[in-house]
Amino acid sequence: MSGYGAQFDWLAQRWAALESEHDKIHPDRDQCGGVGGCSMMLAAHRLETELVAELDKWRCRTLLPSCSDDSPVDEDNGGGLRRRGEIVAAVREARTEHGDDPGAIFDAVREQYPDVSEDTVRRTLARLRQPMANPVAGIVYALDVRDPGSGDIVLGYVGQTRQGLSARMAAHRLTQTWGDTIISGRVLEEFESISNQDLLAAEAHYIAELEPIHNRLKPTRSESPETIRERMVAAS
Repeated sequence: MSGYGAQFDWLAQRWAALESEHDKIHPDRDQCGGVGGCSMMLAAHRLETELVAELDKWRCRTLLPSCSDDSPVDEDNGGGLRRRGEIVAAVREARTEHGDDPGAIFDAVREQYPDVSEDTVRRTLARLRQPMANPVAGIVYALDVRDPGSGDIVLGYVGQTRQGLSARMAAHRLTQTWGDTIISGRVLEEFESISNQDLLAAEAHYIAELEPIHNRLKPTRSESPETIRERMVAAS
């Protein structure tokens, strides 16, 4: 089972089987009528929606373990798991743009969610900043994609995760606009035990070094995996 849960895996298997069967019947997708004209495409689209919802739940469980399907986002307004997951994603995106400036992050999130409270943004930011008490395994990975302009296979994306590479690729295929161009994935670095900050630093190192076409360089510490390992050994 992947780290995203049994329900996600079951939906992903159904989706993959449906897509495979569809392409046998309609090898030219431009001729099948799309979601509006093809019942199989419509069913696949509905499965994709359910998969994204499961990813929202996973994000919420991972970053805000206290939340549940019916828990409010904060005391000021109602909301559930999906909204909480959306706010976590908005805070993370704002942090990419503005570093760790709480005021700028709050202003950016309020542009998307005018009724969100400052306390919610503050607590979410604190959770994202929090180092792991017990570092666990993690990888830095790369995804090769087909360049839609040239048709060449190029490095498309570098990321980090504590989940399996195949599950992460499946998530990217479903949630990214360039997901259908993914050709393959590979592990660049694997750590048996690493903190969030060090894993992000290793990711930033590879983004700067390899310049994948779909990444933006995050304003975070960049450190080579070799230096990270040397420092971890010295500290042990």
